[in-house]
Amino acid sequence: MVYAEPKPEARGTRRKRYTGLRITIDTLAGPATVIPVVDDLDQPSHTINTSDVLSRAMTFQNVVGRDLWAKISKPTGFEFYAIDPIVVSEMPPIQQGLFPDTNGGYPFRKRIIGLRLRVCTLGATIQFTPVVDGVSLTAFTAQTGTNEPDEILHYFTTQQIATDVAFGTNGDIELYEFEPIVQQKFPQPVRLRIPDTNAGTPGPKQITGLRIRACTLGSTRTFIPILDGVNQTAFTATTDANEPDEIVHSFSSPQLATDVAFTVDGNVELYDWAPLVDATLPLGRTLWDSGPIDLGTRAVWLRLVTFKAKLTGTLTVTPYVDDVAQTPITVSARSGHPITTYDAVLARTVRGRQVRFVFSASSAFYLYWLEPRYRVTGHETELAKTRVEVAA
Repeated sequence: MVYAEPKPEARGTRRKRYTGLRITIDTLAGPATVIPVVDDLDQPSHTINTSDVLSRAMTFQNVVGRDLWAKISKPTGFEFYAIDPIVVSEMPPIQQGLFPDTNGGYPFRKRIIGLRLRVCTLGATIQFTPVVDGVSLTAFTAQTGTNEPDEILHYFTTQQIATDVAFGTNGDIELYEFEPIVQQKFPQPVRLRIPDTNAGTPGPKQITGLRIRACTLGSTRTFIPILDGVNQTAFTATTDANEPDEIVHSFSSPQLATDVAFTVDGNVELYDWAPLVDATLPLGRTLWDSGPIDLGTRAVWLRLVTFKAKLTGTLTVTPYVDDVAQTPITVSARSGHPITTYDAVLARTVRGRQVRFVFSASSAFYLYWLEPRYRVTGHETELAKTRVEVAA
């Protein structure tokens, strides 16, 4: 009797699900007996008879084990070449003790209410100990089948605010998946200067304060508002260690600015923030052309143009009547540079059908609207008007 049992040189560390093997052999025109072996357990035998080198598949019901080989025997000898296991799946490595932590794909603080594990306990009852940011929580036990994993959902008795989660076991398991059950993700901590915002409008705004929704992590933080690059008076705020508060800070007086930012002297979790905008000004200009303005089908007598604006210096208004430039009109800003109406009166009344106005200044002006005022006939005492809104 000729006998061979080609075992693996090194035993496997992971379990596999086998459904058979493929053997390459020449039995030299006589029957040979082949017995598959999974982890030292014999499987049903097969008989092979070849007269040349052939590869034959031998199948059996799913068997789970680390290694597969075969025992081959024949009274008069054979030529053996190779065995290839047929593997349909490979299990995770068998491990125990403390498993590496995970942040669940989000590297900042989270509100965690439990763990989800997909594991096989190999048929044993295993104790699992959750570890949250290095702190061990109350252990729990679970048991699965010998070869099949189960989904285990474990909920904590109290929610945990943490970044990383791990767990330990007191026995062997095969771990397929593991993640924290996250109820809420907290914002990334920020500090120092927060990027500017124009609150959705490119022009200046009348700003009376800041609204900040943030968590200062239980510490007192100093905030410094910044308006168009200029630091304003600082203020402090303190919130709960884990929950955000709405922080509303009002300036001592309204401020005119285009861009707003702030700095904070330590880590905060910033949920939302915005300037408190009470009024929005048009875009600041130093030159603006109204384009042609039709005043009707008949010629009219133009007397003046009224406009609403914020001036920061002297403004020049040049009227055009039927494309003929008239004498420029100088308008000076009022004290305190308020938003108000101004009248630019022509040097003389001019007759025409179409008017145009060019506004120019050496410093920015903010124009809301203008109204040419005119008489349709020379005998009317009331002035008609046509309002033109100025696009932002």
